[in-house]
This record gives sequence, C-alpha cells and structure tokens, in this order.
Amino acid sequence: RPPPEANARRRRTRLSAAPMAEVADEGGSEGEGEEEEHSAWGLADLLAPLRPAAFLGECWGAKPHCTTLAAPVLRALLAGFGDGEATAILPHCRKPDNAPYNYDEMEAMERDLLTHSRTLDLPYCFTDGAHDLFDAWVRECAGLGHDVEVGVYMSNSHEIRADWHRDANHNFTIQLKGTKDWFHIPADSSSAGSRGMFQPPRNRAEQLARAPPAGLAGCECFSLAEGSVLYLPPGHWHRVETVQGPCVSVNLRIGHLPQARWLSEVLFASLAAAPNDARSGSTRHLGKSAMLSAHEGLPAERGVLATRVF
Repeated sequence: RPPPEANARRRRTRLSAAPMAEVADEGGSEGEGEEEEHSAWGLADLLAPLRPAAFLGECWGAKPHCTTLAAPVLRALLAGFGDGEATAILPHCRKPDNAPYNYDEMEAMERDLLTHSRTLDLPYCFTDGAHDLFDAWVRECAGLGHDVEVGVYMSNSHEIRADWHRDANHNFTIQLKGTKDWFHIPADSSSAGSRGMFQPPRNRAEQLARAPPAGLAGCECFSLAEGSVLYLPPGHWHRVETVQGPCVSVNLRIGHLPQARWLSEVLFASLAAAPNDARSGSTRHLGKSAMLSAHEGLPAERGVLATRVF
C-alpha cells in the first residue's frame, strides 16, 4: 500500500486540478503549474488525434493504434512514475499476491537492472502516475474490461527482447524513456489467450490455431521513442526489442473476457444450481434458457465495471 503521505499529496493535487489553459491564464508560479498539469490530462490525451469514441469504434479489439503524447502530458506521466527511477517506483509496486517487496528484494532488483542487464517486470504498480492512468480509463470507459492494471518495465541493455507472444488482454504501452521496436502480426482477437509462439499447445483450441511465421519479413514494426503510445488488441502476436536504454515503459492492461468463456460460465452457474439428475427435462430446459438469456444480453465484448485491489 502506498505510504500515507503519498495519498495525501494525491488528494491535494486532485482538489486543485484545473485545465492547463486556466492555469496559464491565472499566471501561477512554476511549481503550482506543474502540480495542476499533473492531473489535468485524460484518456483523450493518450489517444490523440483520435477522440475516445473514434478509437473505440475503429481500433478497440480490432487493430493497433500508435500515437505520440504532447510534451506536457509526457512530463506529467514521467513525474507520476518517479522520473523513471527504480528507487522511486519499486516501493509502490506489489507482487501477484498483493504483498509489497521488502528492502532486500528491491535492492536485488536494482542490482539486476544496473549490473546484470536484466529487465524489471513490475506488473502491479501503484505510483501516482499509475493511479492517474487507471482513473483516466475508468472515467471514460468503465464499462469496458473486467480488470484494469498498470505495470512498469525497465531495462538498460539493447540485447534484451521479448520473443513472439500474444496476450489475453488489451494493451496500452507508453514509452517514458529510451526506445523500443515492437514487431506486430495481426490475429483474431476472439481467440485471445496468453501464449508464447514457440510454446507447445495446451488445449484443443491452441492445437487448431495456426501460429504465423516467426520471421520479421512481412510483419509491421512500431518504433517507440519517448512519448510514444501503442495500443494492441488481445491475441495479436508481437515481439519487443530494446533499441536504446535505459528504457522505461508503462503498460495499461484491460482485461478481455471472450464470449465463449462468458457463455460457459453462465451455463455452469445455472446447471450447478439445478438438480443433480442431468437427464431430467427441467435441467435441460434450465441450461437452454440460461444460454439463450446470456446470448441475448451479451454485447460485442462483455463489459463489467473495472475493479482494483489496493
């Protein structure tokens, strides 16, 4: 859990937030302008020149979107993530079990980053900048995605890369420092599931899904510099290479629940509450009714109010 003084600073910033144009008109001091700027941006600033409605209609779950942040927004985000310094970010990160890292663990991770050229993968980050990203998404798109998380990736060596894989969630990557190349191959988002391209199939669906050729010929490359933003839908194959470090990138992940999984869960819940005799007509009728009602009320992508554990 972030220190109490960090939460207090965040509350003060929110109460004094105002549009950047108003700050300029008021002629406040430089320090006051920076505090206002920290909380004045929103989702539209991450997607510009596309408006959020246009992005959701054209790109969401369908194709990548790459853009560049305005300089004030980049500065605000960088400040919200401790200027990209591991010593400022690590105390605000959590393990998958929601436990904080202890001093020895943080010291070992800093040593791995600086002297062993390893990547720091911090998928659960709660800095001020992470809170702002989460809030920016929920304010505009609370009905899209059943889980929202913010992570940080830090690396120094240009030899580091993440080989071909696909993720089971919507991905926004914001490059705060350094440069990276993202190689991309489109895929069917409806069959999304996290998987490395060279891993053996784990189920029948992965056996039937053909992985694309692993070479770089014919794939799309997005070169991300400081301030670049890249959105990738779930299920799209990608490979990431560090070009110039030190690199700090932020990852906003929005959960993706395929229709097949949603329908399966509805059917299971309905049948689990039914009599044990699976041959009875009432059980069969209940299962059929559950599937029909679930299918009729199912949107193109299941949207559940985003939740987060602090």
